Amino acid sequence: MSKKIPYPFIAKSTAYLEAGQFWAIALHEPGYYGCGRVLQTYPSTASNAKRWFIAGLMAWVDTKPPTTESIANCEIIQQMDSHCKEIDSPIVGCRSLELDNLEPLLWLNASGSDGSNPHGRPSLMRGVDKLGEATVAEHKELVRLGRTWALGNLNVNHPLLERLIMQHQTRVR
Repeated sequence: MSKKIPYPFIAKSTAYLEAGQFWAIALHEPGYYGCGRVLQTYPSTASNAKRWFIAGLMAWVDTKPPTTESIANCEIIQQMDSHCKEIDSPIVGCRSLELDNLEPLLWLNASGSDGSNPHGRPSLMRGVDKLGEATVAEHKELVRLGRTWALGNLNVNHPLLERLIMQHQTRVR
């Protein structure tokens, strides 16, 4: 994107959001942070483009907020369709998703909210992009992984984050 974005900033809309931007998420364990990341924004023609985007929860925990260097090579453990007001701390930087070979996860849109056949087979999606109808095998695998339409806050009580906190505490002792 050609915009010069000053960091940190508070996201009040998606006008300055771009894939790769990240923010600190205060975890329930005092003194620990997780990391949220912008995975994709909606096309400007979409009705929800001004406030909604695809957010990712990273497999990252530390006692300091995330930095461009500290989140390198971290995988996405959850993604959500999120409202910009759900980011409860400033966007602190941007690291290209391509540097870490990341892209939005595959998921099922069974609701038809992508504008396609609301009574047909679920759509196979990658972020906001419709790839086609899901096969039976894709449907079973994505339901098993819990990758169906999700809306709301990222799960800061994610079991993997719990394990990462414990590993970090063990390393520090």
